[in-house]
Amino acid sequence: ASTSRVFLPDFSLSPEHAVGRALEEVIAVFRALTAGDAGPVFLSGDSAGGGLAISAALRVRDETTREGHHEARRVPAGVIAMSPWADLTFGSESFRRNADIDPMGKPAAYVSLARGYLQGHDARDPLASPCFADFKGFPPLLVQAGSSELIVDDAIRVASAARRSGCEVDLQIAYQMCHAFQLFG
Repeated sequence: ASTSRVFLPDFSLSPEHAVGRALEEVIAVFRALTAGDAGPVFLSGDSAGGGLAISAALRVRDETTREGHHEARRVPAGVIAMSPWADLTFGSESFRRNADIDPMGKPAAYVSLARGYLQGHDARDPLASPCFADFKGFPPLLVQAGSSELIVDDAIRVASAARRSGCEVDLQIAYQMCHAFQLFG
C-alpha cells in the first residue's frame, strides 16, 4: 500500500496582500518540496486556492522551461483544482445564471474579493485569471466543480483551454452541487 503526505502551506491572503505574494509563497514551498527526493508532488486547492494552484503550476512550468530544466520532479506531477476561481473578470455566464442558486457565495462578495486581491492588477493576467492562460506543456489536470456554482464555467473554461493545448484533463461536474462541495465530505 502506498501512502501520500499532504502539506498545507499558510500563504498570504488578500486584501492584506495582492496578486503575486501568495503565488510566490506557493512556488517557494513547491520548490522546497521538490528539492529533495520526495517523489511526485501535486498542487491542489479549492476556490481561489484552485486558481492559485493552476497559476503556480503555470509559473513553475514557465520558469522550468526558461531555465532549461526538464527534470520530472521540478514540475508538478499534476494539478487538482476543486471549484477553481479562474476568471476574475467575471466573464463566465454561470456567474449570472447561478447567481440565485449557489448558497456558498453571491456575486457582490466575489467582486469585493477580486478587488482586494487584484488591487489594480490586470484581471486578465493569466496568473490572476488562469482561464486566459496558454496551457501548452501543463501537467495532467483534474478539475471538479458543482453545476450550481457561480463559477462552474470557470472550471469548464480552464479544462477546455488545457485540452486545446494538448493537456491531459479530467473535468468532473457534480450535478446540483454548490461551490467547494468537496469540503463537505
